[in-house]
Amino acid sequence: MSASSEERSRVEEARRRCEERLAPLHTPFLDAARQFEDPNRRHAFFAAYYALRVAAPAALPEPVGRAASVETAHRLIRAWRDQVRLCQQGRPDPAQAEMVSLADAISRFGIPMRPWIEVEKGLHELADRTPVPDMKSLLVRARRLGAAQSSVFLRIITAREGVRRYHFPPQLDADELAHDPGVFAYLVRQMVGVFAELEIWGTPFSNLPTDLLERHGLNAAALLEIRRLKHAPRPFFELMNDLSHLAWRFYENGISKLSQAASYLSRDAIARVDRVIGGYKDCLCRMEAAGFAPAALEALAAERRGRVSPEGNISL
Repeated sequence: MSASSEERSRVEEARRRCEERLAPLHTPFLDAARQFEDPNRRHAFFAAYYALRVAAPAALPEPVGRAASVETAHRLIRAWRDQVRLCQQGRPDPAQAEMVSLADAISRFGIPMRPWIEVEKGLHELADRTPVPDMKSLLVRARRLGAAQSSVFLRIITAREGVRRYHFPPQLDADELAHDPGVFAYLVRQMVGVFAELEIWGTPFSNLPTDLLERHGLNAAALLEIRRLKHAPRPFFELMNDLSHLAWRFYENGISKLSQAASYLSRDAIARVDRVIGGYKDCLCRMEAAGFAPAALEALAAERRGRVSPEGNISL
């Protein structure tokens, strides 16, 4: 067997194993990717998803991830970044099928290192439980943990097919196009998890902006008290309503930018993007239809937690 044939066989086996690892997960985001007809696009998405949504949160401290301490978490996060960098250089650890598959995805779709570095910064903040003082800080974190991931996925979803590699149009800025949909998805995840995260660290803690909570007369302890109510108290309804309006604004801006860029993208690119983020739209609509009732949000969060891999049980 030639060296090139051996390499193709190794990559195909890595893809298969990566897909098997993700088989128990059934989030709307991942299930939409399973419908991609192009196997290269589908497996590249799987590899990126595993790296960003399974391996990355696994580096966080217990009980969120598997790190025994904050110091260990920082070391594991740096190790995760270094593994991705080796994939960038075409030198993945051959013993890790997910990294072999990721290296192929990075090469095939021309994915740069920049978004992974942004995710690393966000992971370090989560490991340190860095508070979010204001809306500006929330959007910075959303850019690191939402938009940066979105940049990786967007390249895979929308790039044009080539002979061996896929090409993202040089006329377009992938980070710019991915920013608003990624922030939208991140905000929805924070809204769904508004109660689920309160006790995960052992003491009441919220990743929502402190000044926004205070503006509505709330804090982490107050959220803990209302978490199982069947009707949303007025302050909580207004808090969630503010976040909902903000999230929809990012969604609409993102779709508008993608629509303007459609002629440069692969055929059906916008439809694929819409299917992938459709789960977030549905989730936000369900929260709104329930009037942001805390019990309804708890049930929705429990539904999502039931679909999350034990290797990474926080939604980045």
